[in-house]
Amino acid sequence: MAVLAQLVFAFPTGHLKSRADRVAVGGTYAAILGLSALRTLTLDPGAEPQCGLGAATSHICVRNGALLFHSRSLATLTANLHDGVLGLVTIAALGLLVGRWITATPPARRMLAPVLLVAVAIGSLSVSLELGDVSGAPMGLHNALYFADQVAILALPFAFPAGLLRSRLAQAAVSRLVVELGQSPPPGRLQRALARTLGDPSVLLAYWLPAKGRFVDLEGREVSLSEPSPGRAVSVLERGNEPIAALVHDAYLEQEPELVQAVGAAAGLALENERLHAQLRAQLEEVRASRARIVEAGDAERRRLERDLHDGAQQRLVTMALPLSMARARLEQAPDPALAPVLEDLASNLSLALAELRELARGIHPAILTEQGLGAALASLAERSPIPARVVTAPPGRLPANVEATAYFIVSEALANAAKHSGAGLVTISAASRRGELEVSVTDDGVGGAEPAGGSGLSGLEDRAAAVGGTLEVHSPPGAGTKVVARLPCG
Repeated sequence: MAVLAQLVFAFPTGHLKSRADRVAVGGTYAAILGLSALRTLTLDPGAEPQCGLGAATSHICVRNGALLFHSRSLATLTANLHDGVLGLVTIAALGLLVGRWITATPPARRMLAPVLLVAVAIGSLSVSLELGDVSGAPMGLHNALYFADQVAILALPFAFPAGLLRSRLAQAAVSRLVVELGQSPPPGRLQRALARTLGDPSVLLAYWLPAKGRFVDLEGREVSLSEPSPGRAVSVLERGNEPIAALVHDAYLEQEPELVQAVGAAAGLALENERLHAQLRAQLEEVRASRARIVEAGDAERRRLERDLHDGAQQRLVTMALPLSMARARLEQAPDPALAPVLEDLASNLSLALAELRELARGIHPAILTEQGLGAALASLAERSPIPARVVTAPPGRLPANVEATAYFIVSEALANAAKHSGAGLVTISAASRRGELEVSVTDDGVGGAEPAGGSGLSGLEDRAAAVGGTLEVHSPPGAGTKVVARLPCG
């Protein structure tokens, strides 16, 4: 019984994986070998009541050659100790087996089902026998339970190959996989088909990109396979001695390498097609990242130019204005009709240059956006708009810097476009955060008919929105105004 218990807990790998399993098996060995040996030293069959009155010739009334302690009370004590400890160990083992079934993954259950079912039956019948003996159950019930327990013990050796056979029979599902993949499934369905065939819904499919030397998922994102999580394993699928994909699956499927390889072979062509799809998505992801870096670099250069203008040319102009003011003050004390107009003209041109420089610096990268956020920056845009504009809604808090900058320049360009082409009398600006994204809209009541590809100034806004993973829509029916809507992810 102890050996059978070890086989059950070690199935199918042949190793006792957890400390609880080792304690259960060790307890079974100790109870059966240790306590059984102790019980044997005190067992005297001839002293049993049914062996008296000349019945010593009965087959159960034999002499115990190992009898060492002739004590009826000691024999009762060792018998009860043996039965009690073995019963507790059996109950604990049953709990572990039931727990293993509850936590088992579908591939594990497929293999463990016959063994666990028979083992639980043996344990339950053994406990029932012990309880029947303690409660004084009728001999007929005792014999029936004993017979069922022995039948279950005889069935256990057949349960081990039955579990392995169930795994082998799973390969019959490969034929259904071939039929399904022959219908050219769309991208993404292959992983679900493989999961269904392997009986493991947690299957993850990664594709090998030779040019990059890495695995990626269907969306082109890199997948690290160096250290799979506990209970998971990785199988690399090859075609022509070259890796094409990898399966991250339940560790129990390592006991079925033929099934995994058969599935990989059946899905070879579909894997190749999806790998090409993943490679394309990876390239698109790189293009998107590159575009985002270009936009970010442009914004950084804008901020640098704004700082240089603010701290350089603007400061020099302000410094020039001071002595000019002093010269004008002295001129008032000692008037010179020829010099006064020259100083007035110089002061006027200097004020104009300073105003234009400040406007240019604001257009390159507004300081108010960095310091006070998108709401204040949009209000500033509306105040400086060549045509009447008002902000209807604005997000109350701060958003990621790249999102705020993108929204600001989209609104700025939309306002400039409306001023040049729409003939509008009013422009409304709205910005609100909803479900993890910022929605910005600029609506005018002008003539409409704007086309992003028609040189209206809107074409570059789509690229700017896409650089942060967003989208841009332009609704401009002729005669009904123009509405520019940008949706930018904030996560």
